[in-house]
Amino acid sequence: MCAGLGATERAACRVGSAPSSQFAYLAADGARSPRDDESDARKLEGTRRALVAVGVEPAALTHLMQLLAGILHLGNVRFGSNAEDDAKCDADNALANVAALLQVDGEALATGLCCRRFKAGQEWVTTRNSVAVASDVRHALGRSLYASLFAAICAQINASLAGGADVAAATSAGGGMGPTLGYVDIFGFEIFPRNGLEQLCINFANEKLQRLFLGVLFDETAARYEREGVQVEPVPYDDNTAVVALIGGSSEAGPGLFGLLAEECVFPKGSDASYLQKLQSSCRKSPSFVPIKTSVDSFGVLHYAGEVTYCVEGFLSKNKDPVNHDLQALMAQSQSAFISKLTKEHGASASVGAVAKPGAKRFGSGKFVGVVDHFHTSLRAMITALEAGDLHFIRCLKPNDEKRADKLETHVLERQLVASGLVQAVQASRAGFSDHLPPAHLVTQFSMLAAEQAESGEAHGISAEELLRTCGVEEDGYAIGHTKVFLRQGILQELQRQRLEWIGLRAVHVQALMRGTMARREAARRREERERAAELARRREEEARRRAEEEARLLREAEERRLREEEEARRREEEAKRRMEAVQKARALSFQRRAKKKAIEEEERRAADEAALREARRKAADLKRAEQVRVRVGVRVS
Repeated sequence: MCAGLGATERAACRVGSAPSSQFAYLAADGARSPRDDESDARKLEGTRRALVAVGVEPAALTHLMQLLAGILHLGNVRFGSNAEDDAKCDADNALANVAALLQVDGEALATGLCCRRFKAGQEWVTTRNSVAVASDVRHALGRSLYASLFAAICAQINASLAGGADVAAATSAGGGMGPTLGYVDIFGFEIFPRNGLEQLCINFANEKLQRLFLGVLFDETAARYEREGVQVEPVPYDDNTAVVALIGGSSEAGPGLFGLLAEECVFPKGSDASYLQKLQSSCRKSPSFVPIKTSVDSFGVLHYAGEVTYCVEGFLSKNKDPVNHDLQALMAQSQSAFISKLTKEHGASASVGAVAKPGAKRFGSGKFVGVVDHFHTSLRAMITALEAGDLHFIRCLKPNDEKRADKLETHVLERQLVASGLVQAVQASRAGFSDHLPPAHLVTQFSMLAAEQAESGEAHGISAEELLRTCGVEEDGYAIGHTKVFLRQGILQELQRQRLEWIGLRAVHVQALMRGTMARREAARRREERERAAELARRREEEARRRAEEEARLLREAEERRLREEEEARRREEEAKRRMEAVQKARALSFQRRAKKKAIEEEERRAADEAALREARRKAADLKRAEQVRVRVGVRVS
């Protein structure tokens, strides 16, 4: 997420451009090699597509990223202390970022982390948490939010696979959703330099699944022999019942590690140290419990995959999961509808490593129910569901411990084969009867091997035991049960080899007949093809001759048409020439007439202009004489 968010989403999630190591939760293991941001971005895009494919709305993806970013910022919240060693949140941006992303009141969030409110009698009492307790509360809140989101995504995936049906409702109502197909990863065994309660839960789940595997492989096989009435010597194997009883507890072995942890959480002064003391005194007789005399906070468990040392520090606080009711109510009242709905629907049922049924109450009765109890209940439900199904096991082996490509280490493979029980499975298969088939299937497949009965036509009436004796199988190589025939290692393969050889000898004759038939058909086909080719060639020659005659005829017609067109063109050209000469002559006469007419009109216009000019001059002279007369008369009068 830190590498794949866009600029807008980074601002909405308050992630910034700093690397993922800015968050304490992502850098908890100390220095790490640089991450491949491009690869992380592709993985985020693939996760987005997967969530949309199972029905998560695109708008909900943004809220989901903001919730994850809020959990990351929650890990960066730091606590100081006053003179009384009471915790208080440091004045930095981490708490403000958490409150903004979760859309809750910042002061209420700080109070919920630093204070604890409980009811004493009829009054509510508020006490301040120490820095250590406040830090545990912070981590518990982050785990609770993350587990709620995990539970919601699981429910959405199940609903998508169920065609949109309400999976929880269908399961609680006892109604079946039809056949289901499930995959369980058995070997997630964890052995770290420092192992805590989480590793104990995970390894216990693997112990339970290994017990289921052994039960299917050995116990069920022995029960099958007993049901069929077949006597087989028992095969010794390493049973992990003791370690399962040590961790989960039983009526014979005592409360176990989980039971003692629940008891210690109830005691007012219970601590991790007192829990370790109880383990050493109560579990010392168990062959799977290994006391660590050189350590004051550790104990060992001898698992099927090896010895693992667990540090008890934090066992009680993690099991109590100290998210107080005020923080739960604050998350349920978040302004984000996504976070509020998530807390109300999945907050009470989510726990570390497991998801209980929706609506389950942690403190519904007087008995303390911790995180481990929820985990153990969910694990029992899963084992019950697996036992009711048809199980098939697929073993995946890693070639080397460095996770490098093109590198195969034999000792790594051998260690996994021994630890997973596969070596014992092979030994058990060879010591007993590895193959078991219905008698009818055996007779149907291998009756042709009984040569005498096959030749007399009585092969289909032979029994499975007679068939095996006829094929030379020793008496200790098979056993006839009530409904199945059991064969030892290699016998079925030998029968299959003989059957293939029997079929092969007869297949040669069949192949010869078929190849002769196919060759004759091929010769006939080729002969027909040659005849068709000759006929086709004759037709093509005839067609070419007719085409040549037709082309010659068309050429003659085209030449005659060309001559006629040339004559017609010459005649039209002469006619056009005569018309052009007539037109030109008419145009010349017309031009002469227009020129003569224009000259006459020009002469007439010139004469008219001269007459008008003379008249104008005469009028001007008359006016001048008249003016002179008026002047003389005026002089006289004066």
